[in-house]
Amino acid sequence: MADTKRKLVIFGGNGAGMIAASIAERFYDYEILGFLNDKLDKGALVGKHKQFPVLGGIADYADFLSLPDVDFFFAIFGMSNPAGTWQLLRSLEIPEDRFPTFIHPLAEVPDGYCKVGYGSLVCAHAVLSADVTLAPHVCLMAGSFVGHDTSVGSFTHFATNAVAGASNEIGSGVHMGSNSTTREFVHIGDCSMIGAGSVILKSVDPYSVMVGNPARMIRKNGAGDA
Repeated sequence: MADTKRKLVIFGGNGAGMIAASIAERFYDYEILGFLNDKLDKGALVGKHKQFPVLGGIADYADFLSLPDVDFFFAIFGMSNPAGTWQLLRSLEIPEDRFPTFIHPLAEVPDGYCKVGYGSLVCAHAVLSADVTLAPHVCLMAGSFVGHDTSVGSFTHFATNAVAGASNEIGSGVHMGSNSTTREFVHIGDCSMIGAGSVILKSVDPYSVMVGNPARMIRKNGAGDA
């Protein structure tokens, strides 16, 4: 009998990559083929308990794109150079329909009241309020919250318990650190990094690294240094 399971190749490694693997395998019946990673040798194993091989570097994705039963997931966020990572991943010629969205059954995503973009990951106990829009390739870790009427740009990552208030505009390539919080009606510029526990009371320029309560900018991030 032919194997009807779809296969998954993950860009990245430990952390978000393994979390995505566990949700895809447990709840979406995917077979995990392994990882594409430029920093690990081909054949190295990812994971401490259940393990998957490194299949090659990022450029090797084309070897799997030709296989019709293989899908892909991005688990690379590139916090030290978010703009470069964002541009690299956008440059890969992979059709949208090869990026499944994974939503843990214990996440709260009100059916019909939100839009979740392709290739996104919504982990257990993450909560989306009404009229939330997630662009493609957004990652919401456990316990994170997105308030009503908020939009989140592509390749943005919410760490555990990060909170975006109501009517926010969160840009692309943003990292929201664990337990960080934004008040309502703020805009977080592209490729900004919000430190763990930070409280954002006013809008943030692109490429800003913000820390503290209330948060202050300590430096520019990546391409924003220029």
